[in-house]
Amino acid sequence: MQAVCTDPPYGILEFTEKELAKLRAGRGGVWRLPPKVGGSHRGPLPRFTVLTEEQKRHLRDYFRDWGRLLLRVLVPGSHVCVAGHPILQHHVQGAMAEAGYASTRPRSGVSKERRHSTN
Repeated sequence: MQAVCTDPPYGILEFTEKELAKLRAGRGGVWRLPPKVGGSHRGPLPRFTVLTEEQKRHLRDYFRDWGRLLLRVLVPGSHVCVAGHPILQHHVQGAMAEAGYASTRPRSGVSKERRHSTN
């Protein structure tokens, strides 16, 4: 496999039965229910700021394990793009690094691993 591009749901808390019931009821829970703006109805978004330290650890563990499994099928030079949220992205990137991925600097296209080896 040469590339993976994914936008995971991050279903740590927001997709539990309890939170989905609150979403359907239109009140409470971790879902931010935005108002209509200019006549357009906007979809609800989860509030990632309510995650506990244990839930954040679960997120990191999941992406570390997923990353390790994915490495087995990627060819050298492959790219993996994981869409995220600013509040959670550092957890995902850290977990992927633990799994063995080289981090890439934004807009540079040069991995840290390569940059260090050419200095």
